[in-house]
Amino acid sequence: LRGTGWLLLTICSAVGVAAFVWPFFTDATGGDPNVAHAADAPWIFVLLLPLLLAIILREVADGGLDAKAIALLGVLAACGAALRIPSVGATGFEPIFFLLLPAGRVFGRAFGFVLGAITLFASALITGGVGPWLPFQM
Repeated sequence: LRGTGWLLLTICSAVGVAAFVWPFFTDATGGDPNVAHAADAPWIFVLLLPLLLAIILREVADGGLDAKAIALLGVLAACGAALRIPSVGATGFEPIFFLLLPAGRVFGRAFGFVLGAITLFASALITGGVGPWLPFQM
C-alpha cells in the first residue's frame, strides 16, 4: 500500500469501527429492539462499497494489482462464498477464514481486506443472508 491506499484502508476501517460502536451510544428504545438499528445498515453499506471500490482502483493505479490479481480476487471470493455454505449454523465454525487469512498474508493487506468484504457479500447473496447485519459483517 502506498500513499492514498493507506488512507483509504484507514477510512474504511474507521467506518467499520464506527458501525460497530454506533449502536452502543444511540438510544433505540422506540419500537422493536430486534430491528432497532436496521435503518442504519443501508447507510453503512452505501459508505463501504465506494470505499472498497476506491481501494481496488487505487491498488490498480499504483501497480499493486494487475489483471491477474483482480481475476484471482474474483476466484478466491467465489471459493470463499462456497466455503461458507456448509458452515451455516455450524456452532460458530467458519472455514472461510482458512482462505481469507493466508490470502491476506500472501497478497497484502488491501487485497485481504477487499477479499473479505467481497466474500462476505457474495456468500450473503448465495445463502440468502442479506439483511441489516451484512454491512456490519463487511
